[in-house]
Amino acid sequence: MKKIMMLTFFITLIIPLSLFAEEKTLLSKGLESGGYGGPVIKIKSVAGDAGVLAGGRGGWIINHTFVIGGGRYRLRSDLKVDGNDLNLRYGGLEFEYIGLSDEVLHFTVHTGLGRGWVSYENTDFSHRFFYIEPTVNGEINIVGWFRINAGVGYLWVDGIRDMPGLSTGDIRGITGTMVFKFGWF
Repeated sequence: MKKIMMLTFFITLIIPLSLFAEEKTLLSKGLESGGYGGPVIKIKSVAGDAGVLAGGRGGWIINHTFVIGGGRYRLRSDLKVDGNDLNLRYGGLEFEYIGLSDEVLHFTVHTGLGRGWVSYENTDFSHRFFYIEPTVNGEINIVGWFRINAGVGYLWVDGIRDMPGLSTGDIRGITGTMVFKFGWF
């Protein structure tokens, strides 16, 4: 009888304690999803002149922390290289880590990678290129559905060859970025 009472005591003690134990996993709270989209403005040196690029990006936000998405950008400034109007476009996959997302002011680390295209207007000179663009940003939560993000990055490209007056180094360089994010965060 004493053994049964001791066993009952331990079972009554162990079962409730095990209910309070919470298993730690990567997705312990389940999967929370959100998303955003919005316009992007970039400023960078292109072929020695200040250039403004405009475009957009969007993505799926996973657990308020990781973003998988895409973006596309185009040179909007009227830049000439050797008397030719320059066209520059690029876009591809984008990944972002959002640190401390619920804080009013927080940081993000963003990387875009994909393909681009550069050409001279009304000529046969054009090239496709590969790019990768890591960026570090500060972000401010304005309201629940709107955030402003600004940062600095580096556009690395490879594949521009045999274009008169233009080389890979004329496109590579530091980039200032501003993003207006609209969505469910």
